[in-house]
Amino acid sequence: MKNLLLCMLLVSFGAVVGCSNDSTTNTGNGGGGGNATDYMPVTNGSSWHYATPTGTVTRTVSGTSTYFSKTFIDIDGTDGNTYSYRGDTNILYFITPKNDSTAQESIFLNTVVGSTWSYDMEIFTIPIHVTCKTVAAGLTRKVNGKDYSDVLQIQNSVSSLGATGSIDIYFAKGVGEIETVDPSGDKSETLTEYEIK
Repeated sequence: MKNLLLCMLLVSFGAVVGCSNDSTTNTGNGGGGGNATDYMPVTNGSSWHYATPTGTVTRTVSGTSTYFSKTFIDIDGTDGNTYSYRGDTNILYFITPKNDSTAQESIFLNTVVGSTWSYDMEIFTIPIHVTCKTVAAGLTRKVNGKDYSDVLQIQNSVSSLGATGSIDIYFAKGVGEIETVDPSGDKSETLTEYEIK
């Protein structure tokens, strides 16, 4: 139960946890690759609809914002959250909280299989450590009865106050995030429909 609560806390604070570029290391044997925006298209007007444990959430690319003198693409969610992304070759960055009042640029995904990265953050004074890994590429995955090919899998492992948990995030090339799953089998978020413009 602690694992599920910890994962749900993280999902509610950022739709999915990303990781800071400060400690990025490529420990993998390669594979995967390609542009990060191939796996998370951020063209203006594109939208994704997800079934979540609390209902349906729609996310739509709505414009841009500037952080750290860099331009990020904004995605607004009907759950009131806004996510800001910036692609740079095989890495997609997004803005996450470093603490309750400071933002940081973090890695959302890396397309190179075997890549690992980690970071620390604090939410409501609770310290959180996140370690991420690009587990696989070129997968086929069925989500809500639809088959997706060329799927990338990212695993986020989280620890805080002695509790641990993890979530796997799947991205389909040309589509975006298709599913977020607690490895125990509980689905946190599944794509129901999308429109890429």
